[in-house]
Amino acid sequence: MSSDTAPARIRLVSAAFVIGISLIFCTLVAGNVVMQTKASDKAIRVKGYAEKHISSDFGIWHGQLTARAAQLPQAYQVVERDMAKVTAWLGQKGVAAEHVSLSAVSIETQRKRDTNGHDTSEIESYTLQQSVTIRLPDVKLVDAVSKDSSALIKDGVELTSGMPEYYYTGLEGLKIEMLGEATKDAGRRAHTIVANADAKLGRLRSAQQGVFQITPVYSTEVSGGGELDTSSIEKTIKAVVDAEFSVE
Repeated sequence: MSSDTAPARIRLVSAAFVIGISLIFCTLVAGNVVMQTKASDKAIRVKGYAEKHISSDFGIWHGQLTARAAQLPQAYQVVERDMAKVTAWLGQKGVAAEHVSLSAVSIETQRKRDTNGHDTSEIESYTLQQSVTIRLPDVKLVDAVSKDSSALIKDGVELTSGMPEYYYTGLEGLKIEMLGEATKDAGRRAHTIVANADAKLGRLRSAQQGVFQITPVYSTEVSGGGELDTSSIEKTIKAVVDAEFSVE
């Protein structure tokens, strides 16, 4: 082998090696792009929404009666007298007796204090409390009771009115219906996106239920754990579904 041909051969081998390495690198890069492209084109994930207006069909109202007296029998007599006024008033409003329930009477003692402000063993007075609750499907009547109960104060009754609670009894069945509507909405959204990308929407691969939001009408309140409004008669139920579709 002549001395002038050896370097030439070395240069040819080196060039071939560099070209080979370059081809392998390009092949790997190109293959990675194809794999990513295929993976990204394989499926599309969208959120579907469904919303429906509902009217509450069941209501609950709580009231708490309080009576105070220096002697326990006297305080209990006040509770009996005032609760009779409350139940009579409810009857006049149209609430049947079977829809009214009373709690047990709770007793709290107030003790006299000494000159240093410390409680002594001597009882100064008694405070008795009893709750009254109505449960009925006439939500308008429940609303009227909660608003008008302050009239009993004028009759000497110490009654604290709680906020009424309103429910929709067909909620569980409606949730299933709303999930179906939200899934359909997800399909429509996915179809629009895919069609505008000159592709074809495939089958539904998976769907996951999101949280339900039950809020007053026109409310924009949302929560990661879901909302369950009980303060309003008219409500809006909102359902969310996360869906994944294949793309062809």
